[in-house]
Amino acid sequence: MSEISTSILLLLSGISLAFVVTITIGFLKANVEIKRLTAKKGELNSEIEKLLNKQEAIQNKIHTKQNELILADAQPFYYLDEKQSLDIYNQIFQELEIPKRIETIESKKIGSGYKAKLITILGANYADSEETHTKKTYEAKTPLETLYKKVEKYLSENAIVAFGCEEFEYDETLINDFQLMCKQIYDKFGYNIPGEYQKSFLDDKIKAFARDKITELSMLRGYIAVQADFSILSGTDGVYFLSFDHPVNNYIVDDGIKTYIQVVCNKDFLRPAGLSVFTSSNSVRATCFGRVITWKPDVRTLLINPIALY
Repeated sequence: MSEISTSILLLLSGISLAFVVTITIGFLKANVEIKRLTAKKGELNSEIEKLLNKQEAIQNKIHTKQNELILADAQPFYYLDEKQSLDIYNQIFQELEIPKRIETIESKKIGSGYKAKLITILGANYADSEETHTKKTYEAKTPLETLYKKVEKYLSENAIVAFGCEEFEYDETLINDFQLMCKQIYDKFGYNIPGEYQKSFLDDKIKAFARDKITELSMLRGYIAVQADFSILSGTDGVYFLSFDHPVNNYIVDDGIKTYIQVVCNKDFLRPAGLSVFTSSNSVRATCFGRVITWKPDVRTLLINPIALY
């Protein structure tokens, strides 16, 4: 074999080897990338699962609140706004379930003369008598409490009511992940992140959750149900205020301003039980069903116009 042929063979062998090496390296890199992407996908799936579990927990809590409201035992009303209840009822239920007027007829036989009366007393049935008919008409009226409970049940079952605004729970999974990361750093590198830094980080995270809750309160509209311990404040112009100190205040108070939910009660719609409690107590545990009036950012207060309190 000539030197030229030998050189060509060697060159081709070198090229083949380089090609094989290149392919092998490319394959290894691709394999590493696939493993990285697979691991990343696993992490994303884990995060998605956590979010779904969190969302499911929130929905379960809302359903529990709905069921508590719908299935609650009959209780005396502290407050019931007749006008709002009837207005909403007439919009939801187009046909009344009972007739507007009820007619009854009473019949009575009256004996003619003394003899007939005497014989009637003795039980005789042959005396002359005449039959009279009295027609009475009544206006049928469903109790206001019954109308209201139908309204409450309909709105609650059709997801038109906001539940749980009086509660505050932060996402503990992020907190737990951070604490786990701190432990892993210590186990692997022997470095313990100082406690004050850990506390500062966790406080900032919880404050961020609290601010998100305040933002959520500020965006509420429409019907709302709140079950809480309210402070009773007597106002002017025939108004009582029920004030709820929101639990976010345990984690964040900016510029000395707290967050409140406040129910504005017109004294005209107070029931005897409500009048008794409102005039003799400083606080009351009650369920308020009503509509959001507005959010007052300057005093960080959600105002509610109640339909019912019980």
